[in-house]
Amino acid sequence: PRVRAALLLACAATTVAGKALLGIPAEDGAERGAGELADAVFRLMHPAGLYVFDNIADASPFAVFPEVCAFGLNSDAVANVGHAPVADWIRAETRAKRPAYVIVSHETTRPVADDGIVLTPVDIVVRGEIRCVRGKTFGSAVDTVSEKTFSILSVFPPEEGRFRGAFAEKYVFDPEAAPPFGLVRGGWDVPRRGKEGRWACDGAEFYAPVPAPGKSIDIEFAAEWFTGDKEDAEPQELRLDLPFRGECTVATVPHKRGASLLRWTVSRAADDSGDAPLVDKYAIRASRRLDAPGYPPALAARFVAVP
Repeated sequence: PRVRAALLLACAATTVAGKALLGIPAEDGAERGAGELADAVFRLMHPAGLYVFDNIADASPFAVFPEVCAFGLNSDAVANVGHAPVADWIRAETRAKRPAYVIVSHETTRPVADDGIVLTPVDIVVRGEIRCVRGKTFGSAVDTVSEKTFSILSVFPPEEGRFRGAFAEKYVFDPEAAPPFGLVRGGWDVPRRGKEGRWACDGAEFYAPVPAPGKSIDIEFAAEWFTGDKEDAEPQELRLDLPFRGECTVATVPHKRGASLLRWTVSRAADDSGDAPLVDKYAIRASRRLDAPGYPPALAARFVAVP
């Protein structure tokens, strides 16, 4: 209930003027009540918790209050620096037993593995309507209603017992679940406006659970391979470079428009008793590579959200 209420705040306050964020009703009355809602929700938030929003604008109503620790990820900073420093910080905080949450501005129910941390949805998806007045370049302002959607993911170290239960047999690799978490900087194309999913280049890396010695895990994903060349309609074969001794099946992506639901089965050698972490990086390897204007070289496949 506490986190649900916090997200209801985000639904109402992300477009509020600065005064309303401090509990002062908007002077024109267009968004009256958002300030009072902000005050009420901040009183419910865990004062010792760490809240990370995937959108810096969504974090703004929380970040101005010293009682809570909340910040948002700037897309430009993530593109230039990567999210590794953020993941390192969150990992250190969770190991110090501090409650940590990642809040994404879309619907997701997928757990996400990252470097030394696991993000697991802890509540149902929260939706809220924002009613505000928007101005136009020409003509009078209009009263509009837009919807905001938030999903909450609890962050914990994989050493906790619930990790093996959550990923005992299958991991769904969904690059849209909580980006940029789960993806390794470099090798992935940037999200394209109006385009679903994102392209992975040959060698692109992502985080996933590591099976115990002698065990295996299925990594499910959805991907599309379509070059636009009807005369060259060969399918794409995707393999994984493993961070341990073992084997991986080949996933064949048909040459067609539209994504296919596929899987890799990853098996670890029984005598591989090295000190492998519970979560590690896997690299995608492609049998064919596509070069397209405006995209990174050596494209392997376009990965989309898993239905």
